[in-house]
Amino acid sequence: MRAPLLRRTSTLIVACGLMLGFPAMAKETLIFAHLYTESSPQHQNLLEADKELMERSGGKIGLDIKPRGLLGDQDSRLIDAVHFGQADMAFVGGPFAAQDYAPIGVVSAPFAFRDFTHWQHFKSSALAQELEVGYNKSNNNIMVIGYYYNGIRHINSKNPIRTPDDIFGLRVRVPNAPLYLQLFRALGATPVPWPYLRTYDAIKQGTVDAEENPLTTIEDGKFYQVAPFITLTGHMTDTGIIILNAKHMGNLQSDEQALLREVFDKLSDRLSEQIHVKEMEDMGFLQKNGVTFIPIDRAPLTAKVEAMVQGSSFAWSGDLYNRLQTIP
Repeated sequence: MRAPLLRRTSTLIVACGLMLGFPAMAKETLIFAHLYTESSPQHQNLLEADKELMERSGGKIGLDIKPRGLLGDQDSRLIDAVHFGQADMAFVGGPFAAQDYAPIGVVSAPFAFRDFTHWQHFKSSALAQELEVGYNKSNNNIMVIGYYYNGIRHINSKNPIRTPDDIFGLRVRVPNAPLYLQLFRALGATPVPWPYLRTYDAIKQGTVDAEENPLTTIEDGKFYQVAPFITLTGHMTDTGIIILNAKHMGNLQSDEQALLREVFDKLSDRLSEQIHVKEMEDMGFLQKNGVTFIPIDRAPLTAKVEAMVQGSSFAWSGDLYNRLQTIP
């Protein structure tokens, strides 16, 4: 019987506040979902972004960060969470964003980037902007608001891989996206789609022989504990994409939208630099923890995927891939 009194009291307080001219402080909390641990650079940068948003918006905009796949244990499920409103923002990979707008998959094409500098030049290029606009026009519910460098992907295995022939028949855990499946088939491996958060156990139990990820992710996921060999294939430069539920962007005032974009643009630059530095630091850390790094001749690997990148396998094959290559 006390609830009606509470409601009347609350209504009276609000009414008095309006009469006295107290400012409305309704906070727009954006739920940000990702797959990484709390110690990861991704999560730590989100904490920093939340702090900046809260300070600069006077408490009106903030983030509720959901790590470790709490709202989806794969990129595709994170996209669904944003699409259907369980989450407002997420980090996702290019091959998954490509399922809604195929050309954006070029950011994850095999051997597409020469080095980190090339990737940075892409991020500030007209091509990057065109891909963002194209994605946003093709999708009424979700929009891209930025890219970040997530490292160079290598094969992380239980047994040493020293030559391209050693990849033949290898059961490699990959994300469940067409690009990964086709890439590893082209390399002669047997790709096994498997949720990221179950990868450690899949290697430990022998479901797969190997997995592939950037060094920072191998370290964060502790995969090196069950797969102590890393072959430096550099088969893909991982580009993370920051997505946002378009409805929530529409809920913000124009100055708040500008603030959100500015904060996440800073996050993408800061996170990219940190991951690039951490890649180099992680080599030392992983070696100290029993990992053996194995160089490999990449020329035969690039030859095996030539048909993918220059044919008609994907919307980005050929002209779009070559346009990316011409960026200085």
